Amino acid sequence: MAFTALTTNKALATDGELRENAQNVTFISTQGGSTHVYKHAGKLVAVQTDTKRLIWKHDKYRRYMDIDPIGRDRILFVAGEQTGPNQFQRVAVLMNWRNGTELEKFDVPFDTHDIDYLGGHRYAIADKRHDRAYIYNSRTNRTTWEYKFKNHYPKSAGGGRTHLNNIALGNNGTSVVLSPRNYDRVIQVDKKTKKTDWTLGHEDDYDILYEQHNPLVLTRDPLTVLVADSENNRIVEYQRSDGEWKLTWGYRGDLLWPRDADRLPNGNTLIGDTLNDRAIEVTPDRKIVWEYHVERSVYDVERLQYGDEPTGPTMASQRDRFDEVMPSKEDSKLAFLSSFEKSYRKSFQILTWVLPDWVTIREYGFLLSATMLALGWVATESLYAVPLSRLRDATVVDRFAASTTRLPTARLATGVAAAAVLMGLSLIVLLPVSGGQTTLYLGLGLLLLTRGIGTPTPFDEVIPRRIRAAVAVGAYLCSLLGAVGFIALAVTRPDSGLVYAGFAALLLLATVNRAR
Repeated sequence: MAFTALTTNKALATDGELRENAQNVTFISTQGGSTHVYKHAGKLVAVQTDTKRLIWKHDKYRRYMDIDPIGRDRILFVAGEQTGPNQFQRVAVLMNWRNGTELEKFDVPFDTHDIDYLGGHRYAIADKRHDRAYIYNSRTNRTTWEYKFKNHYPKSAGGGRTHLNNIALGNNGTSVVLSPRNYDRVIQVDKKTKKTDWTLGHEDDYDILYEQHNPLVLTRDPLTVLVADSENNRIVEYQRSDGEWKLTWGYRGDLLWPRDADRLPNGNTLIGDTLNDRAIEVTPDRKIVWEYHVERSVYDVERLQYGDEPTGPTMASQRDRFDEVMPSKEDSKLAFLSSFEKSYRKSFQILTWVLPDWVTIREYGFLLSATMLALGWVATESLYAVPLSRLRDATVVDRFAASTTRLPTARLATGVAAAAVLMGLSLIVLLPVSGGQTTLYLGLGLLLLTRGIGTPTPFDEVIPRRIRAAVAVGAYLCSLLGAVGFIALAVTRPDSGLVYAGFAALLLLATVNRAR
């Protein structure tokens, strides 16, 4: 009975009470996108880890990046503050998140991604804009230490820019660990001599690192580093022995451009999965045991009780908890579909800078489809406008036509064809409410629409020829892409592979027939 009462009281607790007393809290920052739509601007959220209940949100600023819990009540974060119409200043904010009080705020260089609290009024700052790292005293407004990449690397390195996205102290404060993303490497620099202690990765050697984010030194002996290997869509852990780096663990899953990874004391890994708009906790044997979704490009994820970037056990020390060091790409669910999905999500992230507020990643798919149809229309109009027949080699065309055999096909009745068109359109209209069966509705809709357009219907007498041709070209392009997508789904989702493969085959047949 006591347990029931306790559970009930906890469930009835207000957000304010939870925010005041919660200890097991997960913080997530999102970068956002659009500059002209403030609702796209990103946010900070605090989630009660056990229940996944949102207990705090901060969206006063825009483009939230690094977030560091400091003790029980304070957080440090970097964000953009609007100073005028379409004008923003990147700021660092030290805040009591439980009551919303800003304890300290100061300007940092434009597009700064990371800042670390060093105690007192001292902060380590990754200055992406000026390709430098420095330590700043906010009380005296003085820079007390500085490292400029131009003094240590050629101008051509990284295409001329570092894209410095992380800074942290190492070797008990005598060194600084830096992540110049465009260099495809992590380095540790001695603060006194400014010489490089060690380097993980080499520029353009993408097998090691490819535009990484937020490296974390887990142990100094042996030297072990956990990194979000962003462009490779994976999390990796490397250990150095006798001057050589060895991959000791990796996780791919279905990650899309991850930009943060922390090792928790229980041996699990907390990951910020940017283009999937989520934070996840993964066990050493790569099982997801916690997941929380939040839109607009997750950047950083932290657990309150463990502080900034916890350094839990290495995977080498818990080797009995997993089999393979890194599952092969062929075994990953991303084997065929990842490139397409990543491109889709990344293009959406980029276009949020100009898209209206109501466009989420779901509506974005409809916009792409409409754009494809419009392009098909323009292409058809161009074909009518340009006398391509004069440019063709009639002899070659005739020979090709004569060498091909047309398969006999039975014409559908006029009424059946008209019904097919209407049914296809109806199924596509159902896309917004189809839920998990979206792909099936889309496949059927495209199939029936394409099949219907390929058959004479009563609409032929009403709809102008150019419009029919434009719709046919659009349907042809959609059905072709749809078939490719279904083949990919059949490969990556074996539980329903036959269904997807079947729809792919039907779409391909319709596409080929349309092309003929």
